Amino acid sequence: MPDTSIAEPVKILVDTTPKGDQAYIAFDRTPADTTALGIAGDALDPAAAARAALARLDGALALTSSYRGIYGAKMNALDQRTAIMEQGVLTHSAALTRIQDADIAQETSALTRSSIQREAATALLAQANQQPQLLLGLLK
Repeated sequence: MPDTSIAEPVKILVDTTPKGDQAYIAFDRTPADTTALGIAGDALDPAAAARAALARLDGALALTSSYRGIYGAKMNALDQRTAIMEQGVLTHSAALTRIQDADIAQETSALTRSSIQREAATALLAQANQQPQLLLGLLK
């Protein structure tokens, strides 16, 4: 036989801040067995007992409908949190991509600068090697 007592609510962690604060959405446990709904042991004979059982069944249906409304609201809150988290992931991913692109651009710039310096040094060395050849040509 299931436990019909109301236990602690079920908490679902939906957010954690950088400081370690946590936000939860709590779902209260709702008993839904025949005893908790007040329809256990209902008799359907005679007609008066059947009418009383139908009245209690209507009450049980109203109670379960209210539970469904509560759960629906909680599910909407979870869906909203999910959408917020998905947007956060997209934003984080886009920021990371921009940082990586900036790093690549910086490294490409440094590589280009190094290549230009190396080519300039090679050209200077070639010119310095040509100076003695010109001087020797004039002396001949």
